Amino acid sequence: ALGMMEDFIMITTGRGIVPKSVEQFTPVSNFAMWSMRLFLSRWQAPWMLIRPSTPFILRRQIALDMGITFGAVATTVGLLNQIPGVKVGLNPFDADFGQLTFGDSRIDIWGGYRQNVVLLARVTAALSKGDFDLAGQYIETYARSKAAPIPSTVLDIVSGETFLGEPYTFNAANAAYDLFSPLILNDLVDGFQNAGEGRK
Repeated sequence: ALGMMEDFIMITTGRGIVPKSVEQFTPVSNFAMWSMRLFLSRWQAPWMLIRPSTPFILRRQIALDMGITFGAVATTVGLLNQIPGVKVGLNPFDADFGQLTFGDSRIDIWGGYRQNVVLLARVTAALSKGDFDLAGQYIETYARSKAAPIPSTVLDIVSGETFLGEPYTFNAANAAYDLFSPLILNDLVDGFQNAGEGRK
């Protein structure tokens, strides 16, 4: 139980447990996707809660911790939804589910769990209708959203569209800027552009 508790602490802090059979490929995976450990952790936390091998005392602690965390987040989102100008997506099939929206800005305070909930809702709905192609499209879109910058750009070029379904036209200068400029610089530029548009 103590070993599993250590695993749970690692998982909840974003350090997912990589299976030993693929641990040697972790450096390669970091090139292909954004932080494999973080990605794994967002699926492993709820799995530890429901898997049969989890001891009862640990399962109870996990349920308590997750209940407090998600309860606090849901309460915060619900209260912020009462503020004029702030919107919260309430449709679990929508990409903006549980996300705070005001103007052109979006804030996600769910720590990476929200996307998984939307994926499960969409795939479950598609499978319930027997639409396996649609379910596959949802999974493909989700997988592409987790790709690292370089693989993501390659996929955009090959498919001619982004993972959001928006048309993509390759431009070497823009691609180089997006790939190699610091994220904070991109955010600053977007912020200034949005603010400028807002003053027009």
